[in-house]
Amino acid sequence: MNKLEVLKNSAIIENKIRYMLIEQNYVEVRTPIMYSYPDIAPIEQFYSYFPTQKEKLYMRIAPTECLKRLIFEGMDSIFEFSVNFRPDEIDASHLPEFVSLEIMKKMRVFMT
Repeated sequence: MNKLEVLKNSAIIENKIRYMLIEQNYVEVRTPIMYSYPDIAPIEQFYSYFPTQKEKLYMRIAPTECLKRLIFEGMDSIFEFSVNFRPDEIDASHLPEFVSLEIMKKMRVFMT
C-alpha cells in the first residue's frame, strides 16, 4: 500500500469511528494543543516560543486533562481525535507527532 492509500484509508477509518460515536450521542470537541505550563507527566516535552508574548508554550502530550475538565463542567459524552507530541525514539512505526483518539463519558453512581 502506498502513502496516499494509507492516508485515504486512515481518513475513512477516522470518519467511520466519528460517525459511530456521534450516533451514540457523543460530541466531538477540540482542545488546545499548546499550553503555558508543562504537562504533569514526567517526560520531556516539545515546546515553542511565542515571540509577541515572550512566552514559552508547551506542546501537549495528550488531551486527557482538558477532556476531564469538560466532563467536570457538565459535558456528558465526548471524544477527540487529537494531535499529540512526544519526544520518543523515531522508527518506522513511531513518530514524535501522532494522532490519538480519546473518548470520555461521565460516570453515573447510583447509591441504594
